[in-house]
Amino acid sequence: MAMSQAIHLRDQSDVLDDFSVEVTTKDTTQLAAMSDAIPKGTIISIPFLSTESDADRIRA
Repeated sequence: MAMSQAIHLRDQSDVLDDFSVEVTTKDTTQLAAMSDAIPKGTIISIPFLSTESDADRIRA
């Protein structure tokens, strides 16, 4: 099935339902600014990057 057949352009009201967000520790300020637009219960992942410390990840 082609993508255009799978997603009806007329009905995209649920296109952002059940999404998740991945941010680095440097993105947390921008994420906080967008917090009102992110539905409660959204999974926000902070990946392990060797350039960031455990303390940075916990703070995020």
